[in-house]
Amino acid sequence: MSNPTEFTYKGRKALYWSVSGLRELTKKNPGYVKSQEKEGHAWFTVHHRESDWSEPSYIARGAKLVNRMGFIYAPSDFIEGDGLEFKSRCKAALRELRDEIMEMESVS
Repeated sequence: MSNPTEFTYKGRKALYWSVSGLRELTKKNPGYVKSQEKEGHAWFTVHHRESDWSEPSYIARGAKLVNRMGFIYAPSDFIEGDGLEFKSRCKAALRELRDEIMEMESVS
């Protein structure tokens, strides 16, 4: 997978990095993360479950440390509130987002 990978959710373009992909980019260029930032955008952390590292469990606003699967940089209104949880019975758009993240992660 190329890091970042561009995708769209609810009409909003976003970028996704795997944890290892972003780590490698910042090793080569310590200012890389800062260079990506632009007005009206925010960082989000994709988290996996404690027992399953292959499937995203939730997305939280900001850069978090626990159970990180990857990072999304998107418009600030990419998700409502502070987070988005993937439940077993979620709306079709959320299922598509979950599946797309899993696909991006599987090829990273």
